[in-house]
Amino acid sequence: MTGNNELEEQQKENQKTNLLIKNNLKILKNEEENSDYFSQQIIFNRNHFHEYFDTQAYLKDFYSKLEDPAMQLILFHLPSIIARLPTKINNLLDFGSGPTIYVAICFREKAENIFLSDYLPQNKKELNNWLSGNSNFDWTKIFKLIAVYEALPLPTDIVKMEKTTKDKVRGILHCDCHISPAIQLSPQIYFDAITTFLTIEYCCLNREEYTNALKRLSAILAPQGLLIMGGILEETWCAFGGRRFSCLYIDREFLLNCLNEAGLEIFKDSIGTKLFYECDGMFLLVAKKVMKEENFEEENIFRIKG
Repeated sequence: MTGNNELEEQQKENQKTNLLIKNNLKILKNEEENSDYFSQQIIFNRNHFHEYFDTQAYLKDFYSKLEDPAMQLILFHLPSIIARLPTKINNLLDFGSGPTIYVAICFREKAENIFLSDYLPQNKKELNNWLSGNSNFDWTKIFKLIAVYEALPLPTDIVKMEKTTKDKVRGILHCDCHISPAIQLSPQIYFDAITTFLTIEYCCLNREEYTNALKRLSAILAPQGLLIMGGILEETWCAFGGRRFSCLYIDREFLLNCLNEAGLEIFKDSIGTKLFYECDGMFLLVAKKVMKEENFEEENIFRIKG
């Protein structure tokens, strides 16, 4: 190999290295189509979500086959958790819905007003497509599975379930856990309950960001409001659609400390059982806001009459 060839090879390697370390990584479409080198080697983070989060691949990998353990845990326990909550919920926010509607399905009878939200335009577009009846994704399996976990009589009227769900959805909002308020509305409102599943650990690059993200969720939660949250413990990445995405490594102790700093404590049901589930590195919890906002005013609670 000549000196010029060696120099050219070194330059090529340097170019590859630079692509790997830059947060604003750009990959030409023809490179992506002809080679899976980058998708196999790079762990994408939130800075890549706009370009590399494939909504349809996400739905296909996690909601078509229903083989993901985390989703199985959430879908199995969520209906029973909802049944153990004390009262009707007026305003429910699903923070970081992604392109999914399972939270709205599960809360269709418990909440009067359901707000879905996400950071990514492609996910909000998919949610709007579902709401308007233009989505190509078939949610029938999820409806049937939730119906089974709710112990509904068979055969279940899926069409009625979906209509009831859609009738409760009042809006699809933009959310961002790195700004305050995390949901920007005019007028700004407090929510009686906030759900967030498999979201915060994928949006945060360090523990400080994670701590602040939970504080921002607590800030838009009404006093005595509930945070229903699920996620992954002690993991650094997840994969779907042939790509890997970074996950902030957290443990149980850190999670509980974050909740405490945000003015939240694990909720106890009517018989005194703490609603905290942990299984194979996954968690599902209900926390109650115990810190009263000094500037909280009742009129800031947005009420919609059905």
